[in-house]
Amino acid sequence: MKRLVFNSLNYGLGDLMAQIIGFFLIPVYTRYLSPADYGIVELTSTLAAFAVPLMKFGLPGSVTRLYYDYKDQENGLKNLITTVNALLNGLALASGVLILIFLYFFGESLFQGLEFFPFVVMAIITAGLGANSQLQQKVIQNREQSKYALYLKLAFTFFSIALAFVFIVFFKMGALGLVLVSFLTALFFFFQARYYLKPDLDGHFDKDIAKEALKYGLGILPNHLTASASPFINSAVILRLGGMASLGLFSIGLRFFFPLEMVFNALNTAFTPIYNEKRKAGKEEELKVLVRQILGISLLVYTGYQILGPYLMGLLVPQNYHSSIKLMPILGIAFLGKSIYNISMSEVFFSKKTLFSSIVILSGLSTNLLTVFILGQLLGFYSGEAAFLVSWGFAIGFLFWGFTSVVFKCRVSKFDLYLPEILVFLALGALITLIGFYLQGLLG
Repeated sequence: MKRLVFNSLNYGLGDLMAQIIGFFLIPVYTRYLSPADYGIVELTSTLAAFAVPLMKFGLPGSVTRLYYDYKDQENGLKNLITTVNALLNGLALASGVLILIFLYFFGESLFQGLEFFPFVVMAIITAGLGANSQLQQKVIQNREQSKYALYLKLAFTFFSIALAFVFIVFFKMGALGLVLVSFLTALFFFFQARYYLKPDLDGHFDKDIAKEALKYGLGILPNHLTASASPFINSAVILRLGGMASLGLFSIGLRFFFPLEMVFNALNTAFTPIYNEKRKAGKEEELKVLVRQILGISLLVYTGYQILGPYLMGLLVPQNYHSSIKLMPILGIAFLGKSIYNISMSEVFFSKKTLFSSIVILSGLSTNLLTVFILGQLLGFYSGEAAFLVSWGFAIGFLFWGFTSVVFKCRVSKFDLYLPEILVFLALGALITLIGFYLQGLLG
């Protein structure tokens, strides 16, 4: 419990500081950016997020799993990190060039209103520059250097905010300014990550490690691709149905969902190495206690989000963004599914059955799209409701993540399902959700 709380607080505190500062900057940004500008920023960022797994091939994730296999070998970790780093940077460069060539010819038909230069080009380069940083994050996670991760996150936050003020407030560069901030921040922390990893990069490139890392990475690649495809496709659907301004309103709603995403990431980052360690030692009772603690923390945070979040959003954003408020309770439902996914899929990853994780993510994406289609048929595809339809698809898709992750955990392992804990979590989560809907008037 001490390790989980200490590491979760450090991982989460950095994100929390970024979110707090981000909340107070939203009134500033919404003053200088129109909903259409936010739509451009959202589309560019989702394009970059979709390109990331295409450029990293799941290789950083292989370090998370293989770390303990090589930890006790002489020079084992150095060879692992050196090998993965070489693969990661080489593949990122090659795939980035191919992606840019493809988007040069077909990007206009896919993303109406988004210029190839500078937006598409900067999005792909930004995605490629994140290779070193992602490898660094996995090494920090397995070393449980959560305090260093906190300092790094704070530096990242203040660096990007300083740039944002320069480009948005002083130079009034609009959407281009925020995209430029992401690019320059990624460039700076590319070199910072290289500096951190330097002591670990004097190992040897090992072909056997390369094969093992690629095998594991390619196993989770469909998982990462599908996960990043979901926001990418959602943005494309809203763009087609409602236009860039509607996409901007959805983007603002997602920004207020980020605190839940932050909690999920913090708990997942702290939980994974502890789970792998104790699972390998067969300490089932300790893991059961750990799962209950994580689900309890998640419920407390979810309660605060559903009850207080929409009111806070109303205070922070101007009137022309207020239609985003009704999206918040719907988007929050996704957190319940993601929390169950976190608890259940740890066993799947531990068992190295990574293909199942890809099927789970794909099922969530399919459910997302199916929900949007069904609701669209029932309610009509009105442009003003595009963000509303996609928000429900987003929420139900992640709930299906949670359901299928439990199913596949049964397939790969007979280890404890934590089913009673999950059912209690869902029941309380449903009650909290109904309260949130009632307070926002979504129940009539």
